[in-house]
Amino acid sequence: MKRFCITLFTLILTVVCVAQTEDFSIDHETVLSGISSATTITHAGDERIFATEQPGRIRVFYRDGTLESEPFIDIQSRVQDAGGEQGLLGLAFEPDFCESGRFYVNYTADDGGLVTRISRFSVDEDNPMIGDPDSEEILIQFDQDFGNHNGGHIEFGSDGFLYIGTGDGGSGGDPNNRAQNITSYLGKMLRIDVSPETGYDIPLDNPYIFDDFGQDEIWSYGLRNPWKFAFDRQLGNMYIADVGQNAFEEVNFESADAEGGLNYGWRCYEGDSNYNLSGCTSSDYVFPILDYPHNDGSFSHCSVTGGRVYRGPSFEAFDGWYFYTDYCSGVYWAVIQSGDVTEEQEFGTIGQSFVSTFGEDVWGEIYFANGSSIHRLLDPNDELVGPIVQTGSVLSSSLDGATYEWFLNGQLVGSSAELEMSEVGEYTLVVTTTNSSCQVESTIEITSLKTGDYSVAKNPLTIFPNPAQESVSIDLERYSAEAHSLAIYSIDGRLIYLLRVNANRLELNLSDYASGVYILNLLDNSGNSIAQSKLIRQ
Repeated sequence: MKRFCITLFTLILTVVCVAQTEDFSIDHETVLSGISSATTITHAGDERIFATEQPGRIRVFYRDGTLESEPFIDIQSRVQDAGGEQGLLGLAFEPDFCESGRFYVNYTADDGGLVTRISRFSVDEDNPMIGDPDSEEILIQFDQDFGNHNGGHIEFGSDGFLYIGTGDGGSGGDPNNRAQNITSYLGKMLRIDVSPETGYDIPLDNPYIFDDFGQDEIWSYGLRNPWKFAFDRQLGNMYIADVGQNAFEEVNFESADAEGGLNYGWRCYEGDSNYNLSGCTSSDYVFPILDYPHNDGSFSHCSVTGGRVYRGPSFEAFDGWYFYTDYCSGVYWAVIQSGDVTEEQEFGTIGQSFVSTFGEDVWGEIYFANGSSIHRLLDPNDELVGPIVQTGSVLSSSLDGATYEWFLNGQLVGSSAELEMSEVGEYTLVVTTTNSSCQVESTIEITSLKTGDYSVAKNPLTIFPNPAQESVSIDLERYSAEAHSLAIYSIDGRLIYLLRVNANRLELNLSDYASGVYILNLLDNSGNSIAQSKLIRQ
């Protein structure tokens, strides 16, 4: 069910919602397993995807599910990981990481008591593909009142500044009233300028920089435990998922042009409802764009897990929507905010609960993690687009960049976003990204100049069963006079297998194939496509 909600700012906060029919749905595919309690998924501007493990390691994986055996960095000896909300909680790479080699982490440590640290690291001088544990510079450290509500997410905004989400210090109900106290770092959104070689500066438009009372680093306040916030990479707006107390979970919204000093209301309010109004004198609380109760009659919810805004090339219906879920119920939602209009859609469950984090790759595809697994968000009515898209004899990049370089079997053959092919072979695309100056490399094996236009209907193959789990039978009788070989492609255009056809029926064993969508392309002996169909491996 989708709803449009219009917020009316009168003497009383009024939200008017109009129900709409559902216009898209979501699904997922498992990309890999073997991650220990992921708390962040992000990228550095290249094809690598990074996952922080709560005990204190950062792992590297790729969109095809390959997981590097060695960690990018291991700081387990410094991380305090006692309790479910402590550990290595956040990771952010500088916008120019491929040049500067600097990145930032947020973790809890034992320094005579539980503390939160925001530290800067650099890559290893001898091996820039890994981080240097000895390069740590602690930028900010502050005490925690209790063991929970440590926030932990960090992310660069479109303004180039580092944003840091902090919890209210823990226990329950914010007993020390930290979130409303602007002399405390707890229960806040901090914002700092990390461009200096050492230390950091305060952005000149931070609200309390010229105030002798409030902490200079504070950007906004009144947060309980922001478990993930996300910037829209296209518009710069920020969505903040703030975990509730006993009754409501909430999502807050901050436009890219918002001024600092916003008060999101905790502990005075939980969602839109009163919580503890003692000492609450502000008249300008910013209420969430949506909240949901712990018990809505259908599901038992407990804790919001904030997600990401989709800006990838694959799923047109997802564009601009912020996806999120509830940790306990496994219900998923999406919301999009435009001015005062909030549009929301609920999807129900998709078989994956206890989600700890969401993230994006450089292309803008969304991932999420639970347990030891990482999954990719999908639209079941659309196809995942690969880094290189083949349309007949034309290859194109699905990633916008500043420069493009195409190589055929190692030789440079093109320098634009599209390439007209003249021969088969292994094509490699190197895209230099506009913002980070990183280079993103992708490869595709081309066996026919007529393959790869999967959006155009071709003669179908008869495949049974489809979807399938263990094996399929492919009827080739109608094509027996022409058929020479069968090419099996992943949905992103990579050649998986090429086998010779010498019978009217082919039995294909799927035991070595991962779950997902494949393209089966029947070729004649000149490499021309005769017939083509999708195969779904469950």
